[in-house]
Amino acid sequence: MIKAKDKENLIIIGIITLLSVILCFNFIKFHTVPDTYDVLANKQEQSLVFFKDGRIITGAYLCLGCALNIPIPVLTVISSIFAVISQIIAVYIIYKALIQKENTIFEKALVLIGAFVTIFNPMSIEYFAYFESGIICFGKLLCVIAGKKLILDNKTFLPLVLILLASICYQGVLNVFITISILFVIMQKDKTFKEIMKQIFGIGYICLITLFVIIILIKGINNFLGETQGRIGSFNIHRNYISLLSLLISSSLKFDWDLFIKNFVPVTLIVTAIILLIFRKNKELFKYLGIIIITLLACTVPILIQSYPTMSARTVSSIGSLIGISIICLIKSIENDNKRFKQIIVIAFSICIFGLNSFGYLKNGVMINISNRLEKEYLLQIVDEIKEYETKEGKEIHNIAIYYNSKNNCTFCNFPNNTFTIKSLYTSYARVQSIEYYLGHKLNEVNANQKYIKYFQTKNYDKFKEEQLIFEGDTLHLCVF
Repeated sequence: MIKAKDKENLIIIGIITLLSVILCFNFIKFHTVPDTYDVLANKQEQSLVFFKDGRIITGAYLCLGCALNIPIPVLTVISSIFAVISQIIAVYIIYKALIQKENTIFEKALVLIGAFVTIFNPMSIEYFAYFESGIICFGKLLCVIAGKKLILDNKTFLPLVLILLASICYQGVLNVFITISILFVIMQKDKTFKEIMKQIFGIGYICLITLFVIIILIKGINNFLGETQGRIGSFNIHRNYISLLSLLISSSLKFDWDLFIKNFVPVTLIVTAIILLIFRKNKELFKYLGIIIITLLACTVPILIQSYPTMSARTVSSIGSLIGISIICLIKSIENDNKRFKQIIVIAFSICIFGLNSFGYLKNGVMINISNRLEKEYLLQIVDEIKEYETKEGKEIHNIAIYYNSKNNCTFCNFPNNTFTIKSLYTSYARVQSIEYYLGHKLNEVNANQKYIKYFQTKNYDKFKEEQLIFEGDTLHLCVF
């Protein structure tokens, strides 16, 4: 006989799983982005890159798969499935940590929506693009567990171990630990200021130790391999760190990397703050602004230690989490408040956010499938021409030079340019690898010939044509449309 509590938990898990599969179905199937072609064409070399970056588990996963002769597409699908499972568990943990016995069904439903969007947010959609998506999401799950253990269970050593493990999955998820931990801090009741500050100190303590270990680890691995690491920079007295930090913060709020609706994050944050003001929830507004500030700093300060400070959606996913946290803060602000108009506002806001968030996942899933189909057709047409030339001339193409025509279009179907839609042939790091994968042998990229640069600049291709390929001995001059 299943107890009522267990039955409720199974229903919750079932709902989360159903929503996750619907939104992520197109990401679970094997798909490619430019980074995938690096793995497909250069398995051993790419595993070395993972180790050099400190992503030990990803490197080991790739090496193990190669040793067992498991095809990369199979490894990628397994990784994607594991990514979804990890995200489902993370949503459930946050939900269970935030609900209380006295919550109504209406309140529980909104907390579930908030927890879901916190994990499946506009920035973390990029997690599902890569070969190592499962390992990244597992690292994110470890961050959620660590936050719960540290804040709600008053553990210290275990959270540190979990965060260190998460950091060798993917360093970019460390900000998730900070944001989720702070969320648990502000949602606690009957905690003194001293107790809260002690918990915040514990978060910082774990993060500082983890950052120190990451730096030592990356430098140590690169020294062992005899490589020069380029990820972590050194202190530069000439760099204006305050100005750079301000730029990173404003950029992290402004940019959505064409993954989502423009200004979705800042508009959500502003509207939530206004609603809290209307509700006259000044204490809750102060807490809400606090988690926003801490999250922004958590996502941007670590970037300052990079040799070349850059951001991507997956490395600032906690900023996307603020959308789900906005829902949680609103519903928590009206607990035990029976005013109808407040409930209607929160319900309407939550449904709107969830709907827009779901649309973003479904839209990107459709776009990556269309892009993958068109790109494969395009690459196979190029490879067919190369093979025909090699057969006819009795020689193998070893060199390739890439050119662009007068009208550059880095995506198919005029899609927004993001991780899921960019043509591999338009990237400097995967354009040759994408051809190598289907061609079956290595190519050496050479400098473009000035004569052909001028020639192709006068062209305007919008589909594949044989004249985009010019062969000279063992060299191919290829124009990308």
